[in-house]
Amino acid sequence: MKRSRHADRRSGSHFLLGSLLIDRGQVDEGYDHLLIAERLEPDRAATRYTIGMVLERRGKTSEAIRAYSEAVRIKPDYADAHRDLGLALARVGRLDEARRELSTALALSPEDARARQGLDELRQDTVR
Repeated sequence: MKRSRHADRRSGSHFLLGSLLIDRGQVDEGYDHLLIAERLEPDRAATRYTIGMVLERRGKTSEAIRAYSEAVRIKPDYADAHRDLGLALARVGRLDEARRELSTALALSPEDARARQGLDELRQDTVR
């Protein structure tokens, strides 16, 4: 299904406004704009990823995992999404999946300290 350029621009505007509001501490209002952006352009990985970040801040880890999973489905080379998906999976005890996602994040972005630390912590837990 083809979207109009107008819808893409509106989606991008809502994404940018939502991100800005979240950065300024207006999380609820920003989240609403992200949801509009997602509705207008469901295949924008950055929108799905940012929605996942908000959901995690709200303690909705399972929902965040779904959002991060969609982000990496849409954009398989999205290192940050793989990293945050891996960290969220580790928090809910899905350790094999977490290792896989964190390893992917490091393969895509070898300098990612958060991914490396998360993977190291998972390895230490396995050794204990």
